[in-house]
Amino acid sequence: MSIDVLIIAEKPSVARMFAEILSKNRYRIMYSYNVEYYVFKLNNEVWASIGLKGHILNYDYP
Repeated sequence: MSIDVLIIAEKPSVARMFAEILSKNRYRIMYSYNVEYYVFKLNNEVWASIGLKGHILNYDYP
């Protein structure tokens, strides 16, 4: 499965909330390296939402 859109949230609970709201509670829980993330379809695209642990200190967009 290929992911079209990735949401990176500050906390795992926020990542779940993004998935719940955007998918209208129709998301799947997946794991990669024992890290939980949420996958759902929106507008004919596959979206994934994952939460970070710790703090985001800096960010950069290409």
